[in-house]
Amino acid sequence: MNTKVCGITLALLAAVAMVFSFAAAASFDAEEGDEDDPQPIDYLVGYVFNIPPQMEREPIAGVQVTVWYSMSQPYAHTFTKDDGYFEIRYDPSIQYISFNIDDFTVKGWSSELNKAGDSDLYRLELIDDHTVDGRHRLYDDSGYTALVSRTIGTMFGTVSSQIGGSTVFIEDATVTLESSTSILTTKTDEFGYYSISCPSGTSYKMTVTAPGFVTWTEEGIEPSKESMNISIEEKSHILIFGLDLAHTLELFGLLILLVVAILAVYLIRKPTKVEGLAVINDLPVVTIEEEREEEKDD
Repeated sequence: MNTKVCGITLALLAAVAMVFSFAAAASFDAEEGDEDDPQPIDYLVGYVFNIPPQMEREPIAGVQVTVWYSMSQPYAHTFTKDDGYFEIRYDPSIQYISFNIDDFTVKGWSSELNKAGDSDLYRLELIDDHTVDGRHRLYDDSGYTALVSRTIGTMFGTVSSQIGGSTVFIEDATVTLESSTSILTTKTDEFGYYSISCPSGTSYKMTVTAPGFVTWTEEGIEPSKESMNISIEEKSHILIFGLDLAHTLELFGLLILLVVAILAVYLIRKPTKVEGLAVINDLPVVTIEEEREEEKDD
């Protein structure tokens, strides 16, 4: 009897041990499976920076970040904050992301993004180890998701002047664009043509100078697809009393010479009074008494 009890007890113990072994193995497999499965993603988070000309990158606010199911079907959008940060809800069906702000162009993006052809969309290729607590860090060690810079525009046209009733194009005129952050300069060619590449989305003060011509200036000018043709005036075409500057100076010079000549003649031939008479001549003065004495002598 004791032998049977012992056998049954051992069998039960063996069965319990096997149950625990299977349970432990199952638990271990489950844990391994959990480690291999990617963590669920609830949000995409990242940063967008601006790269101004000749300056370090800086965070930019107001960039619209949009995620897309397909190239024609958006899912949701948000905007970057003052520090360039964005956070947007994610869905496993999302394939693309885009970054848009007026007058800016995307110049760089993180390693998890690939540009989708010629579109403004970027295909998402997410890395599993970038997800923590449901938020996927959409940037790598560089610290940015996307880099943007102002779109480059062009100011172009001709510089000319009306000379002798004809339009003459001015060669070697200096054209300057000045904004709050930069000064850009070029010169016209032999046909009076100029062209300056400049960041769009900002206004400029434009100045045109050329030797012998009046300086031309205008403010609030923005890059455009249309040419800006400028007409400047010759300095000698400034009219005074109906005459240009050169002829006016010549006339004043002649008048001054005439006045000086009249004064010189007056001083040389200044009248003298003889017996109450003003006499202007080069003959010796003879009185009536002297004339009578001369007659007596004769």
